[in-house]
Amino acid sequence: LILSCINDNMEAFRISGFLLFNFEIKIGIKDSILYNFPINLIASIWTVSEISSIGFSGQTVFHTNKMSFQIGDPKFIAKETNIDVYSDFRNYDIKNGGLGAPLIPVFHKYIYSEKNSDKLVFNIGGIANGTYLQNEKVSLASDVGPGNCLIDYFMKKNFGQPFDNLGKEAMKGEIDTNLLQRLLSECADMKYPRADDKKVYYNLIDNSFDKVDPN
Repeated sequence: LILSCINDNMEAFRISGFLLFNFEIKIGIKDSILYNFPINLIASIWTVSEISSIGFSGQTVFHTNKMSFQIGDPKFIAKETNIDVYSDFRNYDIKNGGLGAPLIPVFHKYIYSEKNSDKLVFNIGGIANGTYLQNEKVSLASDVGPGNCLIDYFMKKNFGQPFDNLGKEAMKGEIDTNLLQRLLSECADMKYPRADDKKVYYNLIDNSFDKVDPN
């Protein structure tokens, strides 16, 4: 698999002939810069003839081991760029016996695997996942727990912000060891490999979180 990608900072880097990117389609604002930015970015870096295809995973809003749902319109991207678009990877993986997540281990294998080398790659997004590489093979890959989803949820609920920018609020506080141990114990029986939905972790947040002393 040869691909290129755009990372979370929207900095493009090219490996070879394919382009892999993931962005959130903003519903109802078709003419806005947020909507058109990924397409304009492609056009500013490559010509259509240089791109073999686009891999579009979309923005996951619901995921279980039986079904996954993402927002984002691959048909629109194909029409606007005149490039073949491949999507719905998670449901394809589920249909073929997988869990639909995480998807990133194939990329980890391509980028980081080496002969006579064992590596553990840890990826922190909304959900955290890990890939254990043994030589040039993926030995184990799984979601492992919440990444940023819980603090994002708490920030939105209590501060009216989508996330803790630069960790400013977190840096003001101290670790509540009792609350941390409770959360860890409630996740202790989760098995590997697995594909997590954020709602599993949202359900761990109850009224006891509101009793934590504010910063």
